[in-house]
Amino acid sequence: DHLVEQMPPLEAWGTEAIVTPHYPITPSSFEQAVGRVLAAFDNTNWTLDGQPQPPLMAGRSVEFKLTKAMPLIADGPVLVAQYEHSVNVGGPGQQSGLGDPFMMLIPPPQQFDSVYSFQCVDHPEFLRHFVNVVIDTNATASVRIDGNPVVEPFVPVPGTRFSFAQIELSAGAHFARADSTFGLYSYGYGPANSYGY
Repeated sequence: DHLVEQMPPLEAWGTEAIVTPHYPITPSSFEQAVGRVLAAFDNTNWTLDGQPQPPLMAGRSVEFKLTKAMPLIADGPVLVAQYEHSVNVGGPGQQSGLGDPFMMLIPPPQQFDSVYSFQCVDHPEFLRHFVNVVIDTNATASVRIDGNPVVEPFVPVPGTRFSFAQIELSAGAHFARADSTFGLYSYGYGPANSYGY
């Protein structure tokens, strides 16, 4: 797969990211989603899920398993990405079911907004669409998508002020707003296919 994202400029990088798991569309897969972190400068100290990690060196990404919602906090600017795994439910080389790899950059909370217009890719290849919403726990009740409150439960991200929810949506254009800034990660799946941003 050809995974491409437009890189933000260094001044838009942050020192914090909230990584959240993707909806487990093919839980029987042998593969596992991962995250990667890249530092702008040598000897950047960081923690993942509250646990100190070896210092980062500039330009050398470090990969970690993406099994649950976790905070990533650094003492210098970092770029964080999440990668969905391959379907691979039938052993090596076997592809069946929904899902495929995608790359999604995770903005720092300083880049969150309170209003989004976004697309769940409306194409016959994509059959299920989701967003992960990451927001201050005190503001979860204010989230509206297409004017409707979120009925899916918000789950606290341990060690942070944030909670997140996974919400399934229909294909096409959507609008989200809240009383607080929030992160919105959009992705979808088809037979051995996917997208995410």
